[in-house]
Formats: sequence, structure tokens, C-alpha cells
Amino acid sequence: MGFIGATSAPVASRTEAEPSVGFRCARCEERRSLRAADSFGRRSGVWRRTRRRGLFDFSRVRASKARLETARLSGAKVQDEITRQVVESHARAQSLLDQITTTKQNLATASETLRLTRARKQFGVGAVLEDIQAQQELTRARSDYLSAVAEFNKAQYGLAKAVGELSETGKTDNNTRTSMPRE
Repeated sequence: MGFIGATSAPVASRTEAEPSVGFRCARCEERRSLRAADSFGRRSGVWRRTRRRGLFDFSRVRASKARLETARLSGAKVQDEITRQVVESHARAQSLLDQITTTKQNLATASETLRLTRARKQFGVGAVLEDIQAQQELTRARSDYLSAVAEFNKAQYGLAKAVGELSETGKTDNNTRTSMPRE
């Protein structure tokens, strides 16, 4: 038994919500006649597939509209998440830039303190303990400054990732980079 079909298949641009009408028939070899999909469908199960795409199928239309709305809401949720990440990353980078400025001032102050302490020690006014403490303070200020710069660089990377400036390999495109200069 062969199968001959003539249906109006949905075009790729149509949505699943549009009803379509289909006609299928079968040629029975033993009788050499055409029969409608009704009698053929009872034996082969084609009828059920043809009927599902019937005209005025409102439940499929509603289901398709619900899926479309779900997709729209998912898109809005992703967009909100990206916006949140960009705002957070920008705020963190700005905060760390302010922290770099502060630690740079602390580093300059510690350097000046060490210079003055050594000058006092040369004149015999300062103690050795003051010089050691000034050296420790300078070391701590340098460490704080380097930590702030490293955290700022991490924040810049996070911001570039959030705004989509990173390629597949994780490297930035230098032509599109508009972030703040590194210290």
C-alpha cells in the first residue's frame, strides 16, 4: 500500500499558532481507489497527526502564545541580569579606583615619614625604633597599594566581561576598550 499526501505544510516563517488545513489520502493497491485519510488513518495512525493541526485549534494557539510570552520574560530576565552585572562591576571598579588614590597618598606619606625619620636619626634626635617602624609602615603601604591595583585590574576584567568586550578566548579587543588606564 502506498501513501500519497498533499498538505499545506507550514512555512518556516509561520508560527506554530497559525492553524493549517491538511489533506491526506492513500491509494490502496488491492482496490485501486483513493480513500480519504479517515479510513486510511484508522489503520495507520495518520489521522491523529493530521487532526492535530486542524482549523480553529484554540488550545494550540493559546499554548503558543504562552510559550512566546515565557520566552519574552526570559529575555527580559537575562537583560536585567546583564544590567545588574554591569552596574555592579562599574561601581566596584570606581570604588577600587578611589581606593588606589587613597593608598597612593598613604604610600607617599609613608615614604616621607621614612625620609624624615632617617634625617632625624642622622642628627641624633631620632631613635632606631622609629626608623624600623617607618620602614614597616612603608612596606605595608606598598603592599596595600599593590593589592588595590590588583583588585582594580580584576574589577576591570569583570566589567569588560559584563559589557561583552571579551572574546571567546577571554582576551580584550584593544580597539574597543574604553576602560580606565591601569596603574
